[in-house]
Amino acid sequence: MSTGRPLQLAVLISGRGSNMAAIARACAAGEIDARVRLVISERAGVAGLDTARALGLETRTIAWSGATERLRFERALERALADARADLIVLAGFMRILSQEFVEARIGRILNIHPSLLPLYRGLHTHRRVLAAGERVHGASVHFVTAELDGGPVILQSRVAVLPDDTEATLSARVQTTEHTAGSHGVESGPGSMASRSRCRWWRILMSAGRVERAALVAAMLISAAWSQAAPPPQAPPPQPPQFVATYTIAWHGITAGTSTLELQSTSPQLYLYTSTDRAYGVFRLAFPHALRQSSRFRVAAGQVEPLTFQAGGPGNDVMAQFDWKSGQVTGMAKGKLLDLKLQPGTQDPLSVQIAIMLALQARDAPESFWMLNTDEIDRYEYRRQGQSTLDTPLGKLRTILYTSHEAGSDKTTYLWLAPALDYMPARAEQHVKGSTQVSLEIQAFTRR
Repeated sequence: MSTGRPLQLAVLISGRGSNMAAIARACAAGEIDARVRLVISERAGVAGLDTARALGLETRTIAWSGATERLRFERALERALADARADLIVLAGFMRILSQEFVEARIGRILNIHPSLLPLYRGLHTHRRVLAAGERVHGASVHFVTAELDGGPVILQSRVAVLPDDTEATLSARVQTTEHTAGSHGVESGPGSMASRSRCRWWRILMSAGRVERAALVAAMLISAAWSQAAPPPQAPPPQPPQFVATYTIAWHGITAGTSTLELQSTSPQLYLYTSTDRAYGVFRLAFPHALRQSSRFRVAAGQVEPLTFQAGGPGNDVMAQFDWKSGQVTGMAKGKLLDLKLQPGTQDPLSVQIAIMLALQARDAPESFWMLNTDEIDRYEYRRQGQSTLDTPLGKLRTILYTSHEAGSDKTTYLWLAPALDYMPARAEQHVKGSTQVSLEIQAFTRR
């Protein structure tokens, strides 16, 4: 579909220029209403410039040999962009950081292609860092450039599975394939990813304020169409829970009170048993002389967790619940009384909810809320991402993502430090009551089976 004068593109590269070539070929084939007017590199002799010339494109080298060269480079770049009458700048493997002044003068008119699922893994060496963190899914993002490094609103994302035998080279090659094949093959537009949800709101504000020009509005469609010409990338299969045993210490108001052991095992295809066993130490055994056990049996289908039964034992808090998804009811016994509750979509039990969170994060689908069986009622819990931190643990330093869980009207808030290297199991958990830490758990051991 024509939008009048074709969009005039300037593409900046630092190396092979494979993304540039994919966009240029789509333009030349008339698949998108745009034209690559100029290809610029700060390095003379890179392969991407030869590729551009072979495609009949105008090229230019503007040297940048150090930090003091940035101002001179940007002035020369401004002149080149003006000569080319470029509507949109695409950073396609351009390995330099443009100044805040340059970027802010062109908000909504600069795109970057970044090899990670932003906001995760900004900056360099993304493939190496993804492998070191034990991530299950990786990919690429197209985003608008702002003064914050790799921090602008995300437009499109693609995903690939991280394979057990991946090296930095093989993972890089597979992600680069998706950088050429966004569009209808494996790319998620704004609302479909955790990264884009965190930024899409700002993008809508920019549009409503009229600060994004037509070039930027068309940009997402252009990049999508340019990449759809290639073969579809490998798709990540729906995640399945890993079988594991995890051990935690339990503290009550800062005093070590016992241990908790969590064990997940597969009982048959798509069916799992998750158990929790808490044992008290020392004086706490006077109040809890016997181990407290909980168990959840659940099904995992298409990456979704459906609890089937839940049991818990404790003083005055015994629960035996059956989840009947066909009738939409939870039945059984709780606190010595009959249980008969209406199932809400996606309802979890106190154990299965942890697996649902793990799978959601592995699939880059940030949890926002869950309905959960709370002894003899079903309540809604809101989940909010609060940031990232690195914890010192007996397993070494663990990068974690901090989430809070809170039921409206309750004075309790649960804090969860979820570790990607442990498949998003908590490295630490705390329950706060009226702002004070009441109970905390710290991981001591984690073994995959």
